[in-house]
Amino acid sequence: MTALLHHLQGQQDSACMLFGVIEALEFLHQCEDAPHNAITTLLQISASLANKIYLGLDSVNLPEGGGA
Repeated sequence: MTALLHHLQGQQDSACMLFGVIEALEFLHQCEDAPHNAITTLLQISASLANKIYLGLDSVNLPEGGGA
């Protein structure tokens, strides 16, 4: 696997994790007695994953030879 493909696979893995976190948030949002700290923690995790994906897909952060 080339460095670029490996890098993109990592971004896809992060996106899949983010999707799972968002699904959990959606479930907790529908629960009237959901613990507030659980929702807060999941929001922090989702923001961190989104930032990781955002930075990882920035063209300046692509592996050498992977730029456009």
